Order: sequence, then C-alpha cells, then structure tokens
Amino acid sequence: MIENEISNKYDSHNHELIIINQYYNQINPLLIKYDSILKSLDDHEDYDDNTIKNQHQQLNKEIIELIENKIGQQREREQILIEKKSNILIEIDKIIQSLDLTPDKFQIDKEIQSNYNTLIQSTLIKTPKLLKQINHLNNFYFDLKNIHNINENKLKEVYTELMKLYKELGIDLSDSKDTEYVSSSFIEMGIFVSNKRIDEIENEIKKLQDIRNSIMDKINDSKSITLNLKNELELNENDNNNNNNYISSMIELNEIVNKLKENECGGDSKKLEMKSLIQILYKFEGIIKVFEELKEKRLKQINNQINTIERDYQQLSIPLDDETRLKFKIKRDKLPPPSIPSLSLITLLTQESNHLTNLKKLKFKDSFQSKFKSLQSLWDQLCIPLDQRTLKNLLLDKIENNNNENDIDYTDETIYYNIETLEIIDKELKILNELLDSMKSILNKVKRREWIKSEMKNFETSASDPSRFKGSSIRLLEEAKFRKTIAREYPILTTDLVKELAEWEYQNQKSFLYFGNSYLELMNTEQERPDFHLLHLKLVTKKDPENLSDSPMVSYSSTSPTTTSPTTTSTTTTSTTNSTTNVQQQHQNIRPTTPTTPQRPTTPISKKPSPLTKKSSSFTPSTPKTTPPLSKASSSLNLSPTISNSSAKIPTLSKTMSSVNLTNKPTPPKKESPILLTPSKSKSSTISSSTNQTAKTVQSLSTNKK
Repeated sequence: MIENEISNKYDSHNHELIIINQYYNQINPLLIKYDSILKSLDDHEDYDDNTIKNQHQQLNKEIIELIENKIGQQREREQILIEKKSNILIEIDKIIQSLDLTPDKFQIDKEIQSNYNTLIQSTLIKTPKLLKQINHLNNFYFDLKNIHNINENKLKEVYTELMKLYKELGIDLSDSKDTEYVSSSFIEMGIFVSNKRIDEIENEIKKLQDIRNSIMDKINDSKSITLNLKNELELNENDNNNNNNYISSMIELNEIVNKLKENECGGDSKKLEMKSLIQILYKFEGIIKVFEELKEKRLKQINNQINTIERDYQQLSIPLDDETRLKFKIKRDKLPPPSIPSLSLITLLTQESNHLTNLKKLKFKDSFQSKFKSLQSLWDQLCIPLDQRTLKNLLLDKIENNNNENDIDYTDETIYYNIETLEIIDKELKILNELLDSMKSILNKVKRREWIKSEMKNFETSASDPSRFKGSSIRLLEEAKFRKTIAREYPILTTDLVKELAEWEYQNQKSFLYFGNSYLELMNTEQERPDFHLLHLKLVTKKDPENLSDSPMVSYSSTSPTTTSPTTTSTTTTSTTNSTTNVQQQHQNIRPTTPTTPQRPTTPISKKPSPLTKKSSSFTPSTPKTTPPLSKASSSLNLSPTISNSSAKIPTLSKTMSSVNLTNKPTPPKKESPILLTPSKSKSSTISSSTNQTAKTVQSLSTNKK
C-alpha cells in the first residue's frame, strides 16, 4: 500500500523514483516486522480492522513526509549548483569579450577559442555530474583570468609608453588642437585588453619612434612630392582659374616651405620643435591629397576633350592634312603628353574645342533647328504633355553611356549641333510620324469633341443672359441652329470615338493618350458635361413672354407649350415634344461624363467671343446619319475592339473651319471660334422689321429643310 501511494505521487519524476525505490527497499522489511509484532501482542486482539488501518495510514504519512523532506533538500542543493554553473559561464563570456579574440592573427587567441569550444560543445555534455562540470568551468575560468590580467598589465605598460612619446613629440592630448594630429583610437586606452589592442598601440609606438628618428626625411619627401604636383599642375595662387580650396593649399604650402628654410639656416635657438615638425608633416599630407584630386579631375577633363575633338573632326569631315588641324597638332606636340595634367594643354584643347563648336554650329545649326521645329510640330499635333517636350529626356533615353551627365549643360543649344543628336531626332520624327498616321483621324475627332465642349460652356453662359431677348431675333435663330447641329453631332461623335478608341488600343496594345492621359478613361470618368437640355430649348421671341421663366435660363419641359414662328404655326405641340424627348433620351444614353482637358489653360468666358456674336464665321456640317443609342456595355466603355460598318459618318468641317486651330491651346482673344450663324441686320433695325425678318428667315429654313 505504501509502495502504491509513493509510486502514484512521484510517477512523473524518474530521478525521484529511483531515490524512493531505494528508501522503499529499506523500509519494506521494517513494515512487515511492524505488522507481525502487532498481531503477536495479546492486548491488541480486540483491535478491529479500522484501528489497524488508521495506524498504517499514520505510519505511511510519516514515512512519505520524511522522504519529501530529503528530496527537497537535494533539490535545493541541485539548484545552488546550477546557479553557480550559470554564474561561472557568464564570467567566462565577459572575459572572452574583453579579450576580443582574433584567432586568425594571434596564436594565443586561437588556443583560447579552441579550448572554449571544446569545453562547451564536448566536455560539459559528456560530464553528467554537476560538481564535475563546475570543476571544469572553474579551471577554464582561472586560466582565462590569468591571461586577462597579463594582457591588462601589458596594455597599461604600452599605453604609458605611447603617452611618453606624444609628450616628447610635443603633442598634448588635453589640447583640442593637438588631438587633430592624433588618431581618435589612441586618445584613450580603451576597455578591451585584447592582443589586438596591444598590437595596435605597439604599431603606433613604432610609427612615432620612426617619425622621431627620421621626421626630417619624411618632411623632405613630402615637400618634394607636393612641389612636383604643383609644377605638374601649373598652379599659381594669383591665377583666377583656381578655386579657393587650391589657392589656400598653395598659400599654406609656401608658408611651410619658408619655415623649413628658416629651420635649416637658423641656429639651435631657431630649430623647430618636434611638435611643429609633425604638424608640418600632416599639413603636407593634406596638401598632397588636394593636389592629387585636382590631377585626377584634369586627367579626366583632358581625356574627354581629346575624344570630343576627334569626334568633331570626323563629323565635320576635316582631313588629317587640313592646315588648321596640322597647326593644332604641332602646338599639342610641344606640350606635355595627356598623362600629365598640364594647364596649358587644357587651354589649347579648350580653344580647339570652341573652334570646332563654331564650325559645327555653322554646319548643323540650320539642320538642327529645322528638325527641332518639325519635332515641336509633332508634339503639338500629338498633344504631348509640356513636361515631356525636352531634348534632354530624349537624349538621355537614346544615348546609353551617360557617364558625364552631370557635366553637360543641356540649356546650351550648341551641345545639340552634332550628327548623333540629329540622328536621334530623325529616329524620333519617324516614330512620331508613324504614330500620328495611326492617330490622326481619331485625334481630329477628339479635338473636335473638346472644342464642342468648350463652345457649349460659352453657349450656356450666353443662353443665360436675359438681354438675349432684346433687339434682333436673328440671334435667337442662330441659337436654334447652333442647338440643333451640335445636339446631333456631339453624341454621334462620342459614340464613334468610343468604338474607334477601343479598336485603336486593341490593335496597338497601348492606351490612346491625350496630353499624357488615356482619353478613353477620361471619357469614362468625366465630371463636367455640356448641358444638353439647353440644346432642346424651343425658340423664344419677344412676342412670347408667357414662356419665359423667372430665371434667365429657360429650362426644357416635355409639357411646356410650344413656341413657333408665324411660318410654323401648323406644327403641333405633341410632335415637337416627342421629337425633343427622343433626342434627349438618346443623349442621356450615350454621353459619358466629360473630363477636364489636361494641361489646357481655360480662357476666361468674359474674354472669349460668344458663339453667337455677329462677327463669327458660318459653318454648316453635313447631316450625320441617325445612330441608335449605345447599350449599357457601350456606355461603360467596355467595348469589343471591332468597328461596325454601320457607324455614322462624322460631319466634315467647312472651308471656314479648316483654318481653325483645334489643338488644346487657349484661343487668342481676337480669334473667333467656328460657330453656326446667319448674316444679321444692322443694329438700327426697328422691332417691327426684326420680327418680320425673323418670320422670313424661319420660313426659308423650313423650305430648305423640305
């Protein structure tokens, strides 16, 4: 029974079960002996089974508590050992980090790294006993500690020697000016006691010792290199062609040279201190760096100029025996070779390059300007966005290796006077002409549609003017004619454009762009639209004041009374209403929303001529065929890229319209837009004559229509 209770309680702890089994093997014989004694005693004969059971339970409880206490003690001891092991590992890691091991450079670091890896990956794993693991860790820790102490003492020793050398050389680390001549890594000793750090300080000590012993030799070498570079570069502090950086370097160089001369000629009292000599050496190194950068820049400039001159000779077809070219060659042979960055060589190359540029200007300027005008014309016809109309972008796209892009001034027109640029423009002209051939018919319709939208806005403003009913009735007839023609043309034009744009994009596998935007998408997302209700307003004259609303704009209603001229009184109200309603429904089915024309400056309405002014030219488009309303699929612009044979023909422009600019540019104030007008009488006509003239005109229109 005791065995079962103990087994159930500690079943999950294998290690503890082993200990419990050991205790059980010792206790079990005692329990058997205890039961036999109870049965042999006479005074226990009257004990019932419950009493014996209770005694057994009490005994079991005491034994289990004793075992648990023993287990708890062992657990505490085990936890102490684990914590001790963890602390030793932490200390070992700190020492290794401080030693900053570099196994590939120092043998001692390689041995430490190898011993540490063996300890962690092998020794501790093969040693199951905690006490033995701790012993191994302690031994390795003490070895590391000894190495750390040795390195720490050595580091202090070499750093002290370094400080003595700095002091001997006249360098005070407490002075911020002197720290400029000392590497920042040696201003403090540092927290690492590694062999690497000790080696760095020892190398610095060796360097300072060499400087102390042979500083004048180093100064003389640096002086010689600096002066040679100065002569090679033909530098002069009085030369305006040099920038401030080079001038200051040359002034500083002259001061240093004068100090050295005084040091050589003077006695011991005038001898420069070691500190001053080190400063001179560092200044020489800085000047050498500046001069070498200038040398590299000039060599690059010379190479580019030589290549440019040779290319210009070929483009200008100048032979080798040309007199000017031979003179240039003679002058160049007298100068240093291109490997020496001579200023005189650069000057000669610059003069020859300017001479060839002038020749290219004479030869290529007219051709370039002619081609560029053609290119600009194509940009205008294709409605290319203004930010894309630059030769710089064109050249950068076509020329592959633009290593000197930042050195080129693209605002200078002379850089375009060469064969390469002309060839690039020719290729672009060919591409744009092919594009224009495929887009021209559609583009004209797009421009016509945009013009109609603009004229409709002006018409809306004009139709809202109450004064339109005063004076001659010719204006009202002109309005009626304008409404009728545009009301037919705009929806048919929109329908055809939807089909043709879809077909064009399918064939060319790209969007039809209008000022950088897909026109098909613009039509589908238009926010502004012409007010086509104004196109269906019936003619209102001064004799029909009852048809005027309170507002200056007369709105259309299918139930409003019809207003006719004296020659058309036989027309019924019902027929007029039905006809107008059908046309209006057709417009609502097919018109997409109208986009705002991109990059098109809006001409103020007050300055732009009204479509009903008397000076406007007349325009009579051919009557288009009636087209059915577009389906929902068509109105959403998701059309199949096929062109119907029954599509309506777009009205052609009259001779008056042929000279009108339909591009997306603002109309000049003095230029009249193409509109539909009939000749008008003089302003001195009376109201009676105006009314009679209105009747005659309407009658003639009716006769022509029949």
